[in-house]
Amino acid sequence: MTLDELKTLTLSRFSLPPETILELRPILKGGSDRSFWRGVIPVLGPSIVMHYSAERQENAGYAAIASLLKRGGVAVPAIHGHDTDNRVVWAEDLGENDLHALNARPWEERRPWYQQALVQTCTLHSCNATTHTQQGVHLMPGFDAVLYAWERNYFFERFVHGACKIELSAELKTKLDFELEALANHLCNLQKVYVHRDLQSQNIMLKEGGAWFIDFQGMREGTRFYDLGSLLYDPYVPFTPEQRLECARYYYDLGATEGMEWAVFAENFHAAAAQRLMQALGAYGFLGIVKGKSEFLHHIPAGLRNLQEAAHASGILPHLVELTERLSLISLPNQG
Repeated sequence: MTLDELKTLTLSRFSLPPETILELRPILKGGSDRSFWRGVIPVLGPSIVMHYSAERQENAGYAAIASLLKRGGVAVPAIHGHDTDNRVVWAEDLGENDLHALNARPWEERRPWYQQALVQTCTLHSCNATTHTQQGVHLMPGFDAVLYAWERNYFFERFVHGACKIELSAELKTKLDFELEALANHLCNLQKVYVHRDLQSQNIMLKEGGAWFIDFQGMREGTRFYDLGSLLYDPYVPFTPEQRLECARYYYDLGATEGMEWAVFAENFHAAAAQRLMQALGAYGFLGIVKGKSEFLHHIPAGLRNLQEAAHASGILPHLVELTERLSLISLPNQG
């Protein structure tokens, strides 16, 4: 959709005079198949206009999920309108300050913002995970053994083989398959909550002293530890192991996992983070090499270090640790 078409649609949608001047500025956003514009729309105020493709089914659910989360007390942008025929969403503009922008700040300044993000994460995870069916909101299929298998196969195909250009011995591949299938089964047996699915620093906006979530169209049922791994092992963000555990403990102390011992919580956190990081590295390989978006290749070293740390800290993934040690010794794809 062209900018002129989008402006015409906006004027019609909100019954604005045809002579109304709309200044919409494009926003360039990561690896998304969506287009975004920012501007002030009369009667609405500062707004984001999103046009999504039909390529990914989850995009059509953004507006309904936003309304579901807002009713559940989660800080998300208000939805002004959704044109399903033209695949356009008009939403509240939360501004340009995100959690990622704080990367260079001392931990003492970043800590309270991460605590705000963790409070919102806990609020999300505390929503009744059957609410979407009661309200007729469609979510993508939940995390199960099939989805976890897809994520690890994506990691092997797009990162290990595609980006790093190595082949595994039959013995190591068999051991990894057995180990990672056991990991998936373990994660499947944990309590199901609503999971953001891409809870990283660029999807958490900072406004009015609090943290707000965006890009939650992939929300589905799964384990809370996947989101915690996404947030606290985010390859875009510098963390020390101590800072990660401090944040994990902060979430734990909010009481959402009442009855679970801290040692078990910590093991689940690291194990789920390893699962999430395999998916992320697969995505970096795909976006960076197949799609030609070389900026994603810059995040491979941090992602690989994080995967090695999470796998080791989990205490249950020795063969994945072995693989990451091997991968860390090879020449990674051109990141220039």
